Amino acid sequence: MTFVKNADNILIGTGRVFIDGSCVGQISGQFRAKVGNTWYTVEAGFPSSKVKQALTGESGEVAFNLLEIDLDVIRSIMPQFAEYTEEAGESADFVSEVVPIYPSKHTKLGNSRITTLDSVKTVADTPATLVEGTDYYFDRLNGTLYMISTSVAVESGDSVTVKYKHATFTGAGFGVGGGTTTSDTFLVEFWHKKTNGKYLCKRFWKCQVAGDFEMLFEEAAHTTLPVLLTVLSDSTKPAGHQLYRTIEYDASAAPEGGW
Repeated sequence: MTFVKNADNILIGTGRVFIDGSCVGQISGQFRAKVGNTWYTVEAGFPSSKVKQALTGESGEVAFNLLEIDLDVIRSIMPQFAEYTEEAGESADFVSEVVPIYPSKHTKLGNSRITTLDSVKTVADTPATLVEGTDYYFDRLNGTLYMISTSVAVESGDSVTVKYKHATFTGAGFGVGGGTTTSDTFLVEFWHKKTNGKYLCKRFWKCQVAGDFEMLFEEAAHTTLPVLLTVLSDSTKPAGHQLYRTIEYDASAAPEGGW
């Protein structure tokens, strides 16, 4: 015996996620929307029992996993990550790095494919310029430095300043760390297509990433990026709608006219 009133209200599958109107691509596994409630309770009697409670706090949370690791999407949810682009050629300015030098192991610079080696100098009030082939060997392809043990200008473990230019390559991505903190928020929409062709939309007005940002790469497995968002209250919306709304629409209201 079944008591299903409307099979169209049985929801199967996930849907598509949009951040500020742009689809994030395929998601993996569940999409989770959570509302947390904080209650003030009054207990009385012996043994005591709860006789009254009042809602004193609300919180919103969204969680999903990105199957497609798109760097532009990551930047859209992590506004503190600085955009970075690089063109093929040579670094415009000289790079100066202070690194230790040893006769027993190579020291790696921060870049490879060194195109111009300007100088290698000791770190001192009056720096001495070291001579390639006499005081050190330099691997321009890998960007590594090696002290010649017979050098009298520098000792093992001393720091030296390496000034150079390096090859650059066409690429785009982001940098992390030391940037300006931001309170920017973004609009998140989740659209689920029902079996009757209608669409269930959950619209979260103001979201920010919660917790740490972490990417894991695993042998013999595909990578997914877990995304956990805090939903902030939007005081410009009417009471009862300040965290998010859930609405059922016809296909005409869905992004791209539905799918």
